[in-house]
Amino acid sequence: MNAIPHSGGVVYIPAGGYNNQTVPAFIPPLILPPDRPLRLLGDGSGVTGLSVSLDNTTNDLIIMAGNYQSIEGLSLSGPRFIDIGQTGPGVGVRIKRTGSDNDRDMFGILLRDVAIRYTADYGLVVDGSTDSGQITNNFSVWAEYHHLEISDPGKGCVWIQQPASAPQPNASTTQYFTDCIFQRFRDSGIRVASANGVMLRNCIIQGGGAANPADGSGVNLTDSNSVVLDSCWFENLAQTMIVADGTYCGLAVRSCLFVHQSTQVAYIELRGTGKAVEISNTAIIESTKPSSGHHVKIGQTCEAVVSGGSVRSDTLGAAYELDVDDQSLKSVLSGAMWRLRLPVLTVDERDALTGLRAGDMVTVRYTRVGGYRYVVEVWDDSIWRPLW
Repeated sequence: MNAIPHSGGVVYIPAGGYNNQTVPAFIPPLILPPDRPLRLLGDGSGVTGLSVSLDNTTNDLIIMAGNYQSIEGLSLSGPRFIDIGQTGPGVGVRIKRTGSDNDRDMFGILLRDVAIRYTADYGLVVDGSTDSGQITNNFSVWAEYHHLEISDPGKGCVWIQQPASAPQPNASTTQYFTDCIFQRFRDSGIRVASANGVMLRNCIIQGGGAANPADGSGVNLTDSNSVVLDSCWFENLAQTMIVADGTYCGLAVRSCLFVHQSTQVAYIELRGTGKAVEISNTAIIESTKPSSGHHVKIGQTCEAVVSGGSVRSDTLGAAYELDVDDQSLKSVLSGAMWRLRLPVLTVDERDALTGLRAGDMVTVRYTRVGGYRYVVEVWDDSIWRPLW
């Protein structure tokens, strides 16, 4: 690695498997130098592999320490096999400045066609800690992850950490995951703390089957803004599939599919104080409805727009509407039943409603009245009343 000039270059690893017994040997951690761009290139994640011995649970496999560095076409195997179960602090790929390098941000990181399996801890960590001698915290700006597979980690798949002492906006930004798969994890699949601008598109987050669900939430967000989950697949998780907490805004969950929730909890839960949240075109396939009776839970201090969405029971053969528990009474729900602010009312409309005035948040629904005629009804304390 250190033979690469400071202007940058490529380190090519031919097809084959490498460990501490091979020639050349792979002895972790493999640290990409912090002072030069570098491309670590294999022949494909199914062809070129780096692995460690079963007793090596302490060392990270690769540390990316500099700007404009990439890992492409490699598989990384840690010490944790399912039937043995070693755990420790070692992760698959750690994105982090090292030593006395005081340039706090990591810019232009790329992982493409990379498989990370059986790590002792997390598969991928954007490290927010500070090494001895550093004067600032680590965080990552503009990182891309394409065709990344993380399976069977000792804890979770991805952890984007909060910087040790720097508050927002000095946190990781613009972290983009496309066409990735995260599976059979024991903590959260994706854990994000104090980040801004995170996107998952066409990603799969799943457990190991209905009889062996992943133990944690699929996506766990804390104090993170402008997070987009688009066209993702969530399946067989023991906990709530998407959880947002802390203070956040700009969360969008669009056209995601949720399959066979293994325990009877909500699929999406908004906690803390969330603003400008969008949940649209959600599709759920379930065996039984959550015992809480709700698919989406919106906390008292959150505001969201929930539009579209449908649920199908694969055992009952029935389809029904998304059930939303809006404890905030400030969210807008759009579907067969939705929430909106009352527009300007005529005198007759106002007098027909008990204590409701223009501008109030109300729950309304479409109701079919014979043939193809529909009316709009509003929930008025205890009964549905015709509005339009």
